[in-house]
Amino acid sequence: GEDAHFQMYDIQKDTLIHFYPPEQNFPTINNAFVNSMVYDEKHDVVWTGGNNGLAGFNIQTKTYITNDEFRSAAKTLQTIIINDLFLDSDGLLWMATFGRGLFIMDVKTYQLRKIAWDEGLLERSFYAIVDDDYGNIWTSANSHLLKIKRPGNINQPITHIEKFDVQEGFPPQQYFRTAKCKGADGTLYFGGDDGYISFDPQKVENIVFYPSVAITDILINGEPLKIEANGKGRYLNVASLKNISLTYDQSSFAVHFIAPNYNSPENTWYQYQLSGIYNAWQDLGNSNTINFTTLKAGSYELKLRASSDPYNFREGFTSINLSISPPYWASPWAY
Repeated sequence: GEDAHFQMYDIQKDTLIHFYPPEQNFPTINNAFVNSMVYDEKHDVVWTGGNNGLAGFNIQTKTYITNDEFRSAAKTLQTIIINDLFLDSDGLLWMATFGRGLFIMDVKTYQLRKIAWDEGLLERSFYAIVDDDYGNIWTSANSHLLKIKRPGNINQPITHIEKFDVQEGFPPQQYFRTAKCKGADGTLYFGGDDGYISFDPQKVENIVFYPSVAITDILINGEPLKIEANGKGRYLNVASLKNISLTYDQSSFAVHFIAPNYNSPENTWYQYQLSGIYNAWQDLGNSNTINFTTLKAGSYELKLRASSDPYNFREGFTSINLSISPPYWASPWAY
C-alpha cells in the first residue's frame, strides 16, 4: 500500500513495531508488495524482494539501507518484479525476476549485475532459487529447472549451466514463485501447478542428445532453390550438396534444416556459424530456419549443429559451402 514499511513483532511485549522509511522517494520502498524475504545473518540485514524491486532493513540499527552505494542498485531494480531471493555462502544475493532474468548483488558492496545472455542464460522468467551442497544454484523457470555453477564472487562469470526437464524425468509443469526448499539431507524440493518434486541433486543426470542436422531447403523469395542435374528436368536434392553457387540477385535467402530428435522433439535447439560474419556460434533457439539478407559477394561456410539442451553443444556440425557471385558490372570482366 501507500504506507509500505517494515514491521517487527515483539514477542515479549506482544506488540507490533512499525518502521517507516525516512526517505519517501527512495527507490523500491514505497508501494511494495513483498514476494520473498531473506535474512543476512552476517550483516544483520533483512532483504525483501517484491513487485517494485529490492529493499533492505538493518535489524541492529532498525534503519533502512539507503546509502548511495545501494541507491544505484535499488534504482536499477525498482521497476522489476522479484519473485524470489536467495543468499549464498559467498554473500551473493540471487534474485529471480519475472521477465527480466537473474540478478546477483554483493550484499557487502551492493554491486549489482545481471547474468548476461553471453553467459548462456536464455530464459527471462524465474520463480524460485535454492542451492545444493555441491556448489550449484538451482532455479525454476516456466517448465523446467536450471543448475548453475555458482561463481565465487560478483565479477566471476557463469561458466556452466544445465537444463532439467521431461527428458531427465521431471514433470512438465508451471513452477510457482518461492516454492523451493532444501532438506537436512540435501534433498531439493520445488513446487508447481502439478504438485511438488523432490530429488537428490547429486544423483540426477543431465541427459543430452546431439541429433545430426540435415539441410532440407534453400529458399529464394520464398521458392525452393532448384539446381538442375545433368538430366533434363531433373533437380538435385540440396541436402546432398556440399557446395552451392548463388548469383548476386540471390544473395537474400533462407536456409531450412531439421535435426530429428525422437526422444524429445520439442527440446531441439540449434546454433549456427557463417564464416567471415558470425565466427562464434549463434543461438537460434528452437527455430530451424535462418534468413540471410543481401550477403556480399564471396565464399562462405555455413555450419549448423543441434542439441536437446540449449546449454550443452558438442563440436560436431553439418556444413555447406556457399558462393555468391558479384554482379557483372562489379566483376573483373567488366573492365
